[in-house]
Amino acid sequence: MTEARVEIPYQEKHSRLSVLLRPILAIPVIMVMLLMIVPNYSVDPVRVSEVAAEQQVESNTQGRYVVQRQDDSRTYYDLVVVGQQVYQYVAEGISYENMTSGSTEQMVHTVGSIAVLYLFMVPLVAFSLWFMYVVNIATAVTLLVRKKYPSWWYSWNQSLQGLVLRIYCYSLFLTDRYPSLEAEDSPIKLHLPDPKEQNLNRVLPLIKWLLVVPYLGIYLVFMAIGFILVPLTFLSILITGKLPRWIHRFQVAVINFYIRIAAYAFLLVTDKWPIMIFRR
Repeated sequence: MTEARVEIPYQEKHSRLSVLLRPILAIPVIMVMLLMIVPNYSVDPVRVSEVAAEQQVESNTQGRYVVQRQDDSRTYYDLVVVGQQVYQYVAEGISYENMTSGSTEQMVHTVGSIAVLYLFMVPLVAFSLWFMYVVNIATAVTLLVRKKYPSWWYSWNQSLQGLVLRIYCYSLFLTDRYPSLEAEDSPIKLHLPDPKEQNLNRVLPLIKWLLVVPYLGIYLVFMAIGFILVPLTFLSILITGKLPRWIHRFQVAVINFYIRIAAYAFLLVTDKWPIMIFRR
């Protein structure tokens, strides 16, 4: 049986120019990820114009962005609002006036705005989308009722997770190769167990997510460390042209840890408990 794992080859040398321009080069693939989000108000052009024109943005007690429509009592999470806030931050920090003012302070502020936007926002967005797509309640219901995992569903999850993996690695500077839309065209590989080769338990999917809660807590700690390493990775490649091997090993180990948890508890393609935390 195939074990849930990823293959992310170490790249001996990185292009300084590619890394420097990554915030611009990554825009198309990040947009692809955003457009793959489950249907909500964010993909409605009317909603975009409404938010830009007349909505009031507030923060709830959990620190997430919510929208309170002036003519409606509904309150809901809205990615358009998050995008609007990010755009306002970028527009204030990266303006033509700041870049042409000649002021050292303004230039430092502009460069800092670009660095903060990419080095912290892009990996966070990539992780958020990755996590969103592994929660598959319908699969759990199918296993419970029919004890069957549809092959086309498995192919969908495999393909989608592979694409997000490639975009995630590109965002974290683990590779300079632009994320391919086809798995065959990329050296970065995702391997998931095939449900057809196993006798999956029909009841376990109801409680798997609860069983891995301690592991998720551990993973979030290591993921936070991984995000902290992103600026260090960026500077290291710009200065030396190389990604430190220990950073590569750490990031790959964390991704593998996540994949094993996801395969067990969310993708539901295996009943094998994700015992090894940092097994490569």
